[in-house]
Amino acid sequence: MTLIRTAVGGELRTASEGIDGGLDRVEVDPATFDREWLETSLPSERPAAPSSIIESLAGPVAAGTVGPAIDRHAADAVNAIASSQPKMAAQLPFRVAPLRGQWESYGVGLLRSIESAIWAGDAPSDWYPTHIDVWGLQPPAASKTPSKTIATHESTADRRPNNVTDANALFRGGTAGAETAWVPALLTNVDDGVPEWWRAGWLITRCVFSHHLRSRSTAAGLPREQLRRVSQRWDDAAAPLVVRAAAAIESRDRSDDLERLIQRAVGLWYSPRAAARVITGWNDVDPSRPLPPQFR
Repeated sequence: MTLIRTAVGGELRTASEGIDGGLDRVEVDPATFDREWLETSLPSERPAAPSSIIESLAGPVAAGTVGPAIDRHAADAVNAIASSQPKMAAQLPFRVAPLRGQWESYGVGLLRSIESAIWAGDAPSDWYPTHIDVWGLQPPAASKTPSKTIATHESTADRRPNNVTDANALFRGGTAGAETAWVPALLTNVDDGVPEWWRAGWLITRCVFSHHLRSRSTAAGLPREQLRRVSQRWDDAAAPLVVRAAAAIESRDRSDDLERLIQRAVGLWYSPRAAARVITGWNDVDPSRPLPPQFR
C-alpha cells in the first residue's frame, strides 16, 4: 500500500494502483518508497518526483522503465486530492489537536516508564535523540503545501524527554525512523480500547530505539545479520512495552486485560504476519528484561 492509498473517487484509485504496479515491476518495497518520498517531499512545497526516489532505491534503469508512468500517476493523485479536499491543509491543525492534547498529558510519563522498564535507572546519557520530528498526517494523501509544527524531545541534564509540542502534515498509516515519526491525524480512535495516543507513543518509542541502536551498532561491530536480528527484537518489543506502560497510566493494566490489549494494539499497528511475530516474541521473553543484552 503506497502513500496515496485511501480512495477518493476512481481517479485516485487508478493512480494508486498504477503506482503500486510500477513499484512491483521494479521490485521496490512500497513502505520504503513511501518513507523516502515523504522525507524528500515534506520540506518543499511540492511532492518530489517519484522517479527520483525510484532511481535512488533501484537505480537509473528501473527509474527509466517505470518512472515516467509513476510520475504521471502521482500527479493525477495529487490533483484528485486537491480537488476532493481543497480545505485539507487548513483543517490539519484542528485534526491533530486531540492527539496533541493527549500526548502532552501522557507522553512524557509514557517514555519515562519505558525507559525505566529497559534500563532500571541506568539509561545511557544519549538514550533520547536530541529531537524527534513528528508529522501528523491526514489520510489519505499528500498536500501540495503541508504545514509543519515540530514535536521535539530535548535531552535534558537528567536524560528526560522535554518540550513535547505538536505535529502537522500528511501520511498513509504511521511509521518511524531514527528522528522522524509519521502519525495519522485522526479525530477519533480507530479502536476506543487502543487510543491513538498509544499509537503515537509506539512510533516515538521506535524512534528512540532506532536512534539508540544506530549509535551503538558501529562500535559493537556485529555482523549485519546479527545486527538485523537485534534491531528486529527491539522494534518488536516497542508495541508491547508501550501498551503495558500506557495501560498502567490509564489504570487498565490488570494481567488478564493486558494480554488482550497487546493483541488488539499489535493487530491494529502491524500486518497479520508481523503481528504474529510480535506476539510470539513477547510471549517468549521475561517482561522484566524485555530486550536482548546487546546494546543494553
